[in-house]
Amino acid sequence: MCASNEGWETKVNNALKSSVESFSANLLVTDVYLNSFTESECCKVGCNHANRDSAVVKATIFSNCNSKKYCNSKKIYNLTLKSLTLYLKNEGLSSVKDSRIVGNIHVCKDKYGSFKSNGNSRRCDNVATNQNWKKLCKESAVKSKCPVACRICDSIPKKKKVLILGIDGLRSDAASMLPNPTFRFLEKMGTFSYWANLQSTASAVSGPGWTSLLTGVEPTKHKVDCGSNCDLTDISPDYPTVLKLAKDTYPSMKVAASVSWHPLVNEIFNHQDSSTLDASHLASDDEDMAKIAEEWINSDQYDIVFTDFDECDGAGHSKGFDGYASRYRSTVAQTDYLVGKLVSAFTGQADANDYEWLIVLTTDHGGKGTSHGAYDLYNRRIPFIVSSNSPNVGKGVSMKISDTGSHMDLLPSVMYFLGGLNAVPSGLDGEPFGFLDYERTQPCNDSSCCGSRDSKQADYRGEISVTVSGKTCQNWDDQTPHSHDRTKENYPNKGLSKNYCRNPDGEPRAWCYTTDEDTRWEVCDIPYCPDEY
Repeated sequence: MCASNEGWETKVNNALKSSVESFSANLLVTDVYLNSFTESECCKVGCNHANRDSAVVKATIFSNCNSKKYCNSKKIYNLTLKSLTLYLKNEGLSSVKDSRIVGNIHVCKDKYGSFKSNGNSRRCDNVATNQNWKKLCKESAVKSKCPVACRICDSIPKKKKVLILGIDGLRSDAASMLPNPTFRFLEKMGTFSYWANLQSTASAVSGPGWTSLLTGVEPTKHKVDCGSNCDLTDISPDYPTVLKLAKDTYPSMKVAASVSWHPLVNEIFNHQDSSTLDASHLASDDEDMAKIAEEWINSDQYDIVFTDFDECDGAGHSKGFDGYASRYRSTVAQTDYLVGKLVSAFTGQADANDYEWLIVLTTDHGGKGTSHGAYDLYNRRIPFIVSSNSPNVGKGVSMKISDTGSHMDLLPSVMYFLGGLNAVPSGLDGEPFGFLDYERTQPCNDSSCCGSRDSKQADYRGEISVTVSGKTCQNWDDQTPHSHDRTKENYPNKGLSKNYCRNPDGEPRAWCYTTDEDTRWEVCDIPYCPDEY
């Protein structure tokens, strides 16, 4: 940027104004004073794409905040913006490429610290997921008295609202590749995966799928496995749904559920605890379901609204789960439209009242052909999106293939949003998803902690020694209480050590003899290893 450029001062003023206001919707810049301006070195010889470098601007910026709880005084910034790299488009400046805060300046309470890395400025909220920078970020934030990794440190916290969008039978490729404008908006405002996992056990059907989604645990824990029967009322009281947990944790919260698949209300929510829902609606179709949900949102009475769209699943069973099939494609498009109405009402209501909002979109299963029960990646890999206006949720972030998330992440994500890590129960199989200050556990991917599906878990060499029903395994060397011939001598190289779960003989999955005289043997709850690509 050169001082000889026509209108440079106005362009720099506008760039500073827009970059500062982008940090918070509560900031409105009223005046910008340029204290000093050092033009780019290349201005002496003529700047071009090869030699263009940074200008240095020092400015005092004044703001009239539209929310008193965010601002201490009229004078907001006296800061140095370095590395203000400007794109030249046509004849002048069109946008700011880089305007990171330098020098640990703290002004409004929702601003962040920064630190130096290899001579470059790194702003804490942008790099909180980088393991090498976390320590620097935390140290910088402490020195500057700024929050760590986007955690807002307001003395008066914002009211929080949650919208859960469950879309039965939404196949990943249809969600990601078809022109769905609402899904694209949610991606832009959040962290997303179009290859997230279902629960690792039980079939890819609605019973275990919805229950794992709502409880954050595998079917072996919540007990809705749809094995010999598919009774949703088998749901365990030990693992509450996300709506019950939120209500139990925050009794003043109001929660509502509008569903097209009625068993969600009748056999899960109300069966587990009839006092959970403050309002419910059993819809005749998705349009009716969304209409009531939108009315609830506009009424501003409810803190969590749960929705269930069912017509993608119906279209898939009728004409095929396929984004190229006209009925399925048009149903996905219609669903995106209805979701868009809810998202627009929800975010509009939140913006009008200065709420912090969270939207989670996912499904209970995918689909292939006209079904979805069999083991197949199109059945078991699904979309999962967590979107928010919170600066603590990553924006436009696609999860890496090494950790694509799971629909069991829904409950811990909602609870983490509402109350941080202390609000997330222990013993879950899901984790908070998309939060910049939460470090996710690396997925299990070797035989020490999982078994491959192709080998029926014959390769498993971990140390789990209890069955799916909680019975202790019998030592492979022992012949009591159950005599057997599955010994190291008869089955060498099968890992038959101590009483660990193994599969030496081709059973459907890893198993063991039990110490219960009445139960000879039983399979174990060993996770399957992530799919190989």
